[in-house]
Amino acid sequence: MVQAIKKLKSWIQPYDDIRRRLEDAHAMVELLEAEPDEAMSTELVGEAERLGKSVESFELQTMLQGPDDTRDAILTIHPGAGGTESQDWAEMLKRMYARWGERRGYEVSVLDEQPGEEAGIKSVSLEISASSVFTAAQPPSAFMPRKRACEPGFSAPKPVQCGTW
Repeated sequence: MVQAIKKLKSWIQPYDDIRRRLEDAHAMVELLEAEPDEAMSTELVGEAERLGKSVESFELQTMLQGPDDTRDAILTIHPGAGGTESQDWAEMLKRMYARWGERRGYEVSVLDEQPGEEAGIKSVSLEISASSVFTAAQPPSAFMPRKRACEPGFSAPKPVQCGTW
């Protein structure tokens, strides 16, 4: 019951805030029409930009309503074949995802990490905790093909598989 109330509040509070700020902006427009003021005009432009960002954030919240959207995400990176370079790249990916989560205020923790022999990592598992993080952390491969086709040579009858994403 408490979680249901929390969920409803997470919808009502942003909506009420946007509605209140929009009403205030309309009042500012009416004041500016009656008596132009450069400072108030500048403030109105800034508030319009902030309102736009708030509306975009609220729209994103409306899109994240799937059954898995309330879950945390576990991200596992395995460099596969490629030796030291792929292990180094895997470590860079780990840092990129960790920074991505931290910038958004998500809690990022390392569950398991196996260092590479020379450089990089052999594998790592990260847990990213926050509301709606599961969908936000979906890799691009969820929407793109796993194989890419190279341009065929002049004599090749069809595209040649070059590698994976």
